[in-house]
Amino acid sequence: AALAPSPRPQMAALRAEIESARREAAISADLAADLAAAGGEGAASGPATEEAAAAGAEDPIRAADPLRVREILDALQSAVSVSGGGSDAAADPLLDQLSPLLANPKCRLCLRQAGGIALLVRLLPVSAPRAALLLTKLCGDRRAQLEVHQSGGTTAALRGIKAGVRLDTPTVSPAAAGGGAAAGRTAESAVQGDKVARRVAIEEVGSEDDGEESRAHPPTHTAAGPPAPSPAGQPAPSSGVLPRGLAPVTAHLRLLTAGCSHPTVSERVRQAAAAEETYPRLVRLLALSAPPENEALASLHQAHGAAAALVGALSCGVKSKALISLAAPLSAAIVARAASVAAPLDVRMSCATAIGNLSTSSAFRTQLIQVGGPEALLSLARLASPGNSSAQAGDAKNRLARDLVRAEALLPNTLAALNNLSLLPDGMAAISAPEIGPLLVPWLVEAGASRLLRRRALAVLAKGANRSADIVAHVLRDRRAVPALTRLIEAELGRGAEPAGGTAGANAQVAAGAAAGMGESGGAADGEAGDETEAEALEDGGGGGMLGNCVRLITACARDAAGPPALCDAGALPLLAAILRTPAHASSHGNAALAVAECATEPRSLAVLAVQAVVPPLLDMAHRAQGQAMKNAAIALARLAKNEHCLNAIREAHGIEILARAMKGDVAKTMARG
Repeated sequence: AALAPSPRPQMAALRAEIESARREAAISADLAADLAAAGGEGAASGPATEEAAAAGAEDPIRAADPLRVREILDALQSAVSVSGGGSDAAADPLLDQLSPLLANPKCRLCLRQAGGIALLVRLLPVSAPRAALLLTKLCGDRRAQLEVHQSGGTTAALRGIKAGVRLDTPTVSPAAAGGGAAAGRTAESAVQGDKVARRVAIEEVGSEDDGEESRAHPPTHTAAGPPAPSPAGQPAPSSGVLPRGLAPVTAHLRLLTAGCSHPTVSERVRQAAAAEETYPRLVRLLALSAPPENEALASLHQAHGAAAALVGALSCGVKSKALISLAAPLSAAIVARAASVAAPLDVRMSCATAIGNLSTSSAFRTQLIQVGGPEALLSLARLASPGNSSAQAGDAKNRLARDLVRAEALLPNTLAALNNLSLLPDGMAAISAPEIGPLLVPWLVEAGASRLLRRRALAVLAKGANRSADIVAHVLRDRRAVPALTRLIEAELGRGAEPAGGTAGANAQVAAGAAAGMGESGGAADGEAGDETEAEALEDGGGGGMLGNCVRLITACARDAAGPPALCDAGALPLLAAILRTPAHASSHGNAALAVAECATEPRSLAVLAVQAVVPPLLDMAHRAQGQAMKNAAIALARLAKNEHCLNAIREAHGIEILARAMKGDVAKTMARG
C-alpha cells in the first residue's frame, strides 16, 4: 500500500528548522573547541592534575608547544618575503616541522590566530603537497574550513587542479580502465553525450529534482569538456594530462573535500568549480588508467579516491548545470572505478558515496543505470557478506567482529546509492535479486549493527521484498529475522511520536528508500551524530523511516503462507494494532492495515487480532482516509468480521454503514474512470 508523500512546503519547513538548529549547534561547538584549546588545565592542583601533567609530558601530541608554531611561522614568513612568494627549498623543511605539531588543538588554534592559514595559502602554488596537507589537517576544525576559504585556499586549490590536469590531450575511456563489462559497454556513448536524460516523476521525499538547477540538460561538451577517447587498449598518456604529476593534484583535491564539509564553503566551491572547469577535469582524472611515467600505480589510486571524494562532496544538494551537463561521462568514469576489482577498497567506497549523491538527480540516475551502476554497487555489497573477512575460520567471534566492521564501512552508502537507483525500473531489478536477502538479513538481526546500517538495510529489504518472493522466503526462513523486526518496531514506538528534528513527524514513514528515497539529500554517511539525527528527522518527516520500512517488510512477509504464523509467534500483531492507534504514524497506517488483513486469514492470528483494539482505528481509516489506505482498511475489516467479537464491534460503531459508503464511493470512482 502506498500513501501520498508529505507536502513539499512541510518538508521545506522541516529542512529549514534542521538547518537552523545545525548552525546554532555548530557555532556553539566552535566556541567550545576554541575555549578548550586555549583554556589548558586551569588553575586546579592536586594528585589528579599532577598525573595529567606527567601524562602530557609523555604524550608528544599534548606536549607540542604552540610557541614553536609561532617560530616556524615567523621563519616561513621570512622565507616568503625573501623569495617573493616562497620556494620549495626554503619552505618544505619548515612545513615538515610544522606538520606533527598540528595534532595538538592548541597548536592549531595558535596557527589560526597568528595568521598561519593565509601564509599557507600563499605557499600553495610552490609547495602544494605539503601546504595543502597542513591546510587539510586544519580543516578538521569547522571554523578553519571557512577561514581557509576566505583566505583564498579553495580558489588556489581549484586553480591548482586547473593547472595540474589538462583537457587538450587524449585519454582512454573507462572501458579500457578495467572498470567492468557494463561500464565498458556504454562508455563510448556516454562520453559522446548524445542522449538527453529523461526527467523522472518521483513521489518520494528528497528524490524530486532539486529545482531548476537539477533538471536534465543535454550534455554539451565544449572545447573545455572531455575529449574523445583514445582507441581502446592504448595506454593513457597520463604524463601529458598531468604535467605536474599526481601529488599536487591529489593534495588539492583532498583540501577541497575537507573544506566542503562546511555548508557555506561547499556552496561557494560548487559555484567556483564551474567557472574553473573543475568538473571536466575530475572526469578526466577518473578516466585515467595508467599513472604518469616514473609514478606508482598506488599514487594514481590515491588520486582516483580523492577525485571521487570531491565529486561526492560537490554533488550534495542542488546539482549545478555544469555538473548535470557531464552526467554521461562522469557516470561512466565513476562507475568504472567502483566496479574495478584492481582498485583499492577505499577508492571503490568513495565512488559508491559519489554515486549515492549523484543519483539524487534524475539525469544521473538514468546514466548511472545505463553504464552498469547497480551491478557495480552489488559487487561492493557482496564484499560485506558474512564470512568474507580475513579472520581465521576457527575464531567465530573474531570473524563476526571483522565482518561487522567491514559491513559498517561498505554497506550504508552503497545501499543508499542502490536505493536511489531503484527509483527507475532497471535499478529496481538490482535490489529485487534473490541474493539481497542473504546479503542483508544477517545485519538486520546482528545486535551490534549500527542504527544507520540497519535503517538502510531495512529500506532495501522492504523494497525488494515487495517485489521478490525469494527475499520474503529468506526472511521467513531465518528464525531471527521476524523477532528482530518486532523488537525494532517496539523500540521505534517507544522513541515517541515526534522525530528528532521537528514537528512534521505526523507525515512520517511513507514508503521510500535510502538517501534520496529516505529523504537524505547527500546519502553519504560519515558517522557523525548530528548528521545521523538530521537524516533521521528528514527520513521521518518524508518517509522511509525505520518504523515505516519495518512495517513494509512485515506486510510483505504477511502475504506469504508462512508469514502470519511467524508474525503471531513473534508478537508483531499487537504492535500493528498500536501503530494503527497512533496518529503520529499515520503514513504507516495503510501498510499496517494491509498486514492486519493478510494475517486475519489465518485462524490463530485472527483470534489474537480479535482481542486487540484494532476495529476503531480501521473504521476511522475507512471513513476518513483515501485511496489505497481506505481500501486496505476495508479489506481488513471484512476479514476481521469473520470473528464474532470483531463483527459485533463493527456493528456497534455503525461500521457496516461506513464500509458501505466507502465501497460505494470507490465503485463510483471506478465507473467514472471507465
